[in-house]
Amino acid sequence: FKVSSAGYGEEIFRWDGSGDPANFLVQWWIRKKMSRFTTLKFEIKIQGDEFITAKKGRFTLEIKSASINTFPGNWWERGIFAVYHYMFYSKLRREYIKRCRQLSYGFMQFLKTQLGLETTTSRDIEPFK
Repeated sequence: FKVSSAGYGEEIFRWDGSGDPANFLVQWWIRKKMSRFTTLKFEIKIQGDEFITAKKGRFTLEIKSASINTFPGNWWERGIFAVYHYMFYSKLRREYIKRCRQLSYGFMQFLKTQLGLETTTSRDIEPFK
């Protein structure tokens, strides 16, 4: 994600090794500033269990991503920003949304590769009818 140490954090870290299976839950957040008006936000959650004696287990990976846009507050800046948005920023925003999708999908594929899981190709989403 290429963010500084202030751009990510570990929200939850739980490991219960008292029983068999041992349960775990880890949750991180990442914020990547793209411009003055756009920030990409990621929430990554891994939850699962491991049988200690067999050294086998399962887990669920959940990645939520969003492109957060903030616009100027007063009427004068908003008027100027509307023109700027129409002429330039709307295209840039679409690129940020595309980058957000690439980062979350790429991280998922990276984890699958590191853990020796089957990687998948992206599937086409059917348009709404």
